[in-house]
Amino acid sequence: MNDFAGMEELLQDFLQESSDLLSDVESKLLNLERSPNDINLLNDIFRGFHTIKGGAGFLNAHELVSLCHLTENLFDRLRNADLQLNAEIMDAILAATNEIRHMFNALARGVQPAAAPSELVTTLRAVTPPAREPEIDEARLRTSFYGRRATDIPGSSAPPTGRRDTESARENNIRVDTELLDQVINLSREIGLTRNRLNQLRTEILLGTTAPGTLRALDEAVNQLDMLVVSLQNSVMKTRMQPIGRLFKRFPRLVRDLARQLGKEVELVLAGEDAEIDKTMIEDLNDPLVHLIRNAVDHGVEVPQQRQAAGKTTKSLIQLRAHRADHNL
Repeated sequence: MNDFAGMEELLQDFLQESSDLLSDVESKLLNLERSPNDINLLNDIFRGFHTIKGGAGFLNAHELVSLCHLTENLFDRLRNADLQLNAEIMDAILAATNEIRHMFNALARGVQPAAAPSELVTTLRAVTPPAREPEIDEARLRTSFYGRRATDIPGSSAPPTGRRDTESARENNIRVDTELLDQVINLSREIGLTRNRLNQLRTEILLGTTAPGTLRALDEAVNQLDMLVVSLQNSVMKTRMQPIGRLFKRFPRLVRDLARQLGKEVELVLAGEDAEIDKTMIEDLNDPLVHLIRNAVDHGVEVPQQRQAAGKTTKSLIQLRAHRADHNL
């Protein structure tokens, strides 16, 4: 059953935009942990949850709206200095981002997400002391996010029936630069023109009315078509290429959580995030890299006391670097 019949395209747009936005929020959360008073980070994270909430409201994903509302209120208190960031609050926020991803997975299956676990809701409310809550014009927010109200869309009143899914849904969408799309379109047009030229030459040959140089013109047209087809194939392949940074940005959070569990101080340094790779390979590399990073944190670095005793800094560095050499990454 699809709770979003008639809204599939809008749902996919929301999931793609919001998944990227949530990844950006998580990255900024880790930076905020190091700079808890950075007002720019606080504002950016607030806006991130606010925007996700707006899109979820448009889809009538009430449970996602409620969870984003709790985190949004918490960040409103933080950015207005009514509350100070601490480890308990950060853990609650990161737990909320995990749950938001679970809700995205439910949406990707076409079902409304289930309510967030009561323990998480209780924790978020506990770390946010009672205070005035900002009044947000939900109707205006929904309109500004997609340009129309939820009531304008059929099938938007389905009740929440989704179950939680702990596995990430594999993405089927690709963002393509408009310049590359223009290149593909132009090549397609040139191929069409060359095909017409070949048909004209073929007709002349079949009618036996070939003028001097017709065979040479035919040979040139065939060569031109070959070059255009190769160029088109290369351009189409490029549409599948994505920066590996889209994969890398998942890992700082992983390192942070593992290090805390093991009582270690670890910083993940990323390099070469602009290197491009086929999108399917990005998905296929995720699990092996997670395994390598887990081993590095678990077995490759010492606890702070051991490092100090060895004359090292208490914080360990793990570098994840991508480098392209010719056709190899």
